[in-house]
Amino acid sequence: MIAVLSDARPGYEGEPAYVVDKEKTAQILAPLLDMPEEEMLATLNKDAYQVEFGYYGSNITSTLKNQIQTVAKENKLSGLEFEEQSSRFYRFGDFASYIVGYTKVSDRDKHLLIGEMGIEASKNKLLNGINGVTTYQIDANGYVIPHGILKQTQAKDGDDIYLTIDSELQQDMDIQLAKAASEAEAKQAWGVLMEAKTGRIIAASNYPSFDPNTLEIENYVDRILNYPYEI
Repeated sequence: MIAVLSDARPGYEGEPAYVVDKEKTAQILAPLLDMPEEEMLATLNKDAYQVEFGYYGSNITSTLKNQIQTVAKENKLSGLEFEEQSSRFYRFGDFASYIVGYTKVSDRDKHLLIGEMGIEASKNKLLNGINGVTTYQIDANGYVIPHGILKQTQAKDGDDIYLTIDSELQQDMDIQLAKAASEAEAKQAWGVLMEAKTGRIIAASNYPSFDPNTLEIENYVDRILNYPYEI
């Protein structure tokens, strides 16, 4: 979500296209974004053409977007806009999160996802694929000249990656490890389940874990791979 602050932004039919009442905007929108009102007001008071709201205004759902637009219209809040960006939704939530990892949107391209942890990071190139490129000639009006395509490279979809993880065993291990850690009043716990004959990892759990959709992470270190322990 973006808020336009400059009154130089041209409006439509006399309506302002920038934030007019910053206090009212912060008061109404802050609860919807779960953002401290003082922080939102400070953002709106910046000397800038437009501002974003960091984590609070990113990766919002279409439902929340529609709610904000409805509330803005009802309360005549101007200067609010939205930018589309790519995102990845993890439908199983807190499930093998340190193995799967998560992505974030690239600072250079809002349609490019960058793996930040786990398989998402180690197999980032395979998962992202390759963008297509077309080089062509245009006329003075911006139209492509007939037969004016000079070079064209087809896009390549990202690959699918299949893990040896057994989803049912993984889910049960996550639940049981969290239960055992709670009963033992342990701050951290981790465990791995391996198929002895093949060496395949069929479950690997860290506690506490996190939901890659919300990224409320306490520890960015995969304890299984990075902590020394006796076998």
